[in-house]
Amino acid sequence: MGDLLSTEATATQLAFPSVGLSVTSSFYVPRPPAEEQAFNELKRPGGLLRIKAPSNTGKTSLLLRALEYARREGALTVLINMQEADTAILEDLGLFLRWLCRNVTQQLNLENKLDDYWDEEIGNKVSCKIYFREYILAQLSVPVVLALDEVDQLFDYPPLVQEFLPMLRVWHEEAAEIVVWQKLRLALVYNTEVYVPLKLSQSPFNIGLSVQLPALSMAQTELLARQYKLFYVDGVELAQLRRLHTLVAGHPYLIQLALYWLSERKLELPELLEDAPTQSGIYRCHLLRYWQILDRQEPLKVALSEVILSPAGGAEIDGLLAHQLERMGLIRLSGNMAHISNDLYRLYFKNLLAA
Repeated sequence: MGDLLSTEATATQLAFPSVGLSVTSSFYVPRPPAEEQAFNELKRPGGLLRIKAPSNTGKTSLLLRALEYARREGALTVLINMQEADTAILEDLGLFLRWLCRNVTQQLNLENKLDDYWDEEIGNKVSCKIYFREYILAQLSVPVVLALDEVDQLFDYPPLVQEFLPMLRVWHEEAAEIVVWQKLRLALVYNTEVYVPLKLSQSPFNIGLSVQLPALSMAQTELLARQYKLFYVDGVELAQLRRLHTLVAGHPYLIQLALYWLSERKLELPELLEDAPTQSGIYRCHLLRYWQILDRQEPLKVALSEVILSPAGGAEIDGLLAHQLERMGLIRLSGNMAHISNDLYRLYFKNLLAA
């Protein structure tokens, strides 16, 4: 009956794969030691956790589990997605810091007292610091984890980044001497480092604990397939699953999306593999979204073309463009060389670029 068969009929319709698996999801595949490292950093007084990986590779899913662990350990948690901030807010440091404080206040079920602590004469950063230190943290008897997801959404606003990120570093460093700051643990989630001038002594991206999320191994891909109630009839089907794993280079979301369609009986694996890099394949929306971005930004398209068409399998491209493509998850960097992230992207974009 095809390549991958189900051990039993699916009792209920599977949820379509989305960004951020809930803590109760059976489709989350642990990638040790990332989980234990994250948990331990958020237990540490004044801890700072950094989760960096390309788009759709499990950063938010790991963060949700780290926050759940912190809650079980008795901490309060606040999760703020930077995508929720309006453009007008991101263009004004004062508005942004008040927006941040207001979000934290609401999630902790505290009374809003921003006007009591905000003083324009001492500046927005100092006002924000005093609000956290003397109002929020001073009255809490337990630690609080402040998790900022999609931090790289701020990178398009260099004036904000140059003020906000050094401020976070100062808060973290003051925990070494000021007890009240030890109650605050920070978690920053982002696709790539900020590409604006920041002194090493100001950046929060070279302190704390950095947790890297690797691609899924073949063994983890097999484990995820079993969670979708799929098993292998013989060695031919297992070899085809390896082809899928190789095609997307272990990309968690792309593997999960394929297994979803296989489990739902919409496709069989040979057909899925054949159509994957085309406009009719299951990845068409994912790939088209990237192409629309590239088609609007000619320098990015040219840079990606250089990487894909290079006889050496990679190319040295402009640093800013490289970071943008890495942030999108389209390339991986090895030293100064940029390489396409997986064969799916190489085949799809090569066809479009040649058209």
